[in-house]
Amino acid sequence: KSSSYTAEPQGDDGENGWIATLNFFVSKLNPLSSYIFNNTAGGDFVVIYDDKCGNRRILGDLICGGATIKVGEQTNDKCGYNVTITWPTSYLPCWYTGAIPV
Repeated sequence: KSSSYTAEPQGDDGENGWIATLNFFVSKLNPLSSYIFNNTAGGDFVVIYDDKCGNRRILGDLICGGATIKVGEQTNDKCGYNVTITWPTSYLPCWYTGAIPV
């Protein structure tokens, strides 16, 4: 599972908040995945993910708004979807320690 996460300060002195970005690759193009990703266009989402340090993090909330999801397809050396989730926020993304209902 290959992913990357960054939270970069915005503005000259970091006073304009942060842009949190999560990038990952979903292998294997298929109709169901394309259908699901098509329905993320223009939406605001709360995304919970596990970072590479073993921590659970949250992107998006009711105060600063939801995260946006951008998806690109590729059929070159690796067939699949490049997914980028971004969230402009006034503070660093939160940590999540609760249970996630399935």
